[in-house]
Amino acid sequence: MRARSFLHVSLAVVAFAVACHLGARSAASQASESTAVGTEEQTFGRINVSAGIIYTNGDVKPAARIAMYLLDERARGYLERVGNAIPPKDLKRLRFGGTEPAGWALSGFRQCVRFERYNKKDAACAETVRESLLSCAIAATRTGFDGKAVLDSLPPAKYYVFAEITTQKVNRISGRFMDDPHFWFASVVVRGGPQELVLDNNSLW
Repeated sequence: MRARSFLHVSLAVVAFAVACHLGARSAASQASESTAVGTEEQTFGRINVSAGIIYTNGDVKPAARIAMYLLDERARGYLERVGNAIPPKDLKRLRFGGTEPAGWALSGFRQCVRFERYNKKDAACAETVRESLLSCAIAATRTGFDGKAVLDSLPPAKYYVFAEITTQKVNRISGRFMDDPHFWFASVVVRGGPQELVLDNNSLW
């Protein structure tokens, strides 16, 4: 029987989700004001994103037409609070995440995303964390059929790129292909000018 759901995580972080949502507009308005005032002095950055999945046979499939969001530092603070809310006994069941609270939260979110199609508890957990992260978004785009996207006119700062993708894997019992949901949550520091961000299996949750 599968380990107990991470529903308790969603209950523990509702307050943080609300706080993150309330702060989204104020952060966006501040960024808009700073852009208007400092246009001549500030050097803006651009993130050129290339996203794709490398399969075991060597084929590379671009992550075509997926939604991609740029989150500010509030997302990191939110995840740290979620990670710190996970009871120590439940941390042993997390397959990934390292030793940092934000990593624990992402690992818990990963488990909820994997099983949200099968039960309401994991669906509630996944949706709570997903909505909270998206409320911290300051920009959004969608990849082209080539798996590429551009996030432009960005003030220098640290950001996080968040995107969900569903890949295919072979069911070991039936031998048939089945959906395998994943997501990317990658940090990037914008210092001005263009820079590249590659999202592949190495950064996939």
